[in-house]
Formats: sequence, structure tokens, C-alpha cells
Amino acid sequence: ITGKKSDHCVRITDFGLARSVDHFMTSVAGSSLYMAPESDTGLLDTKLDMYSAGLILIELLSNCSDDVKGKLEYAKIDIFPKPFEEEVAFALPTVRNLLSEEPSVRPSSEDLLNIISKWVRHNYTFSRLF
Repeated sequence: ITGKKSDHCVRITDFGLARSVDHFMTSVAGSSLYMAPESDTGLLDTKLDMYSAGLILIELLSNCSDDVKGKLEYAKIDIFPKPFEEEVAFALPTVRNLLSEEPSVRPSSEDLLNIISKWVRHNYTFSRLF
């Protein structure tokens, strides 16, 4: 939660590829599993990262189990395992938007933070997932 100290703060980093937002991106780098569909087109902007965030969100909501990693490819084509769909139904619209092939549909990082903050305020229970 922005501006507040919290014991429940998740940070995901990969400083090996990190660049400032105002830095002009000229090439694609990273794990191919997490790359947005438009990665090879030269359309390089922050919406690429939001696609990856959608896949990472699936992992976080699924406790990052090895079997989920194999299912990420299915998630890219909008196929989710039944238990995941049922237990995190509240998250599916956001995940689907993040994984949209159309970058303009993907929320910004600020929008995603607001969405996740609402989940926390509504006290969604994640305990069955972990």
C-alpha cells in the first residue's frame, strides 16, 4: 500500500533487466515464457511488463507450485484449471486483461496496484491457495 509501512508487502524484482520508465527500450530481453505476444514486433513499452505481471500473478495466487508453471502456457490462451477458476474467481477478470493480446486492454501498474489494494480491503481469503 503506497506510502504506508506494511508487513504484507510483496516485491518482485529482476534487476538484471531493469530500466527506468523514461529509458527508451530498444531491445527485448527476458524469459520467453513471460514475454508478451508483441515482444518481437518492436512495440516496446510498459504494457509488455503488465503481460508478465499477469503470469506472475497467477503464480502468486497458485502458491508458485511447479505444476502451475507448466499451465502458464494454457493461461496465455485463456485456459485455467478448474480449482484456480473457482478459488480466485475475483481475480480472473484482471488476469485476463493482463494477458490480453491487445496491450491497450492491459491495466497500468498503478491500476493493478489499486485493484490488488481493493482485493485486500475486501478481505479476500487466500489461505486455501497457500
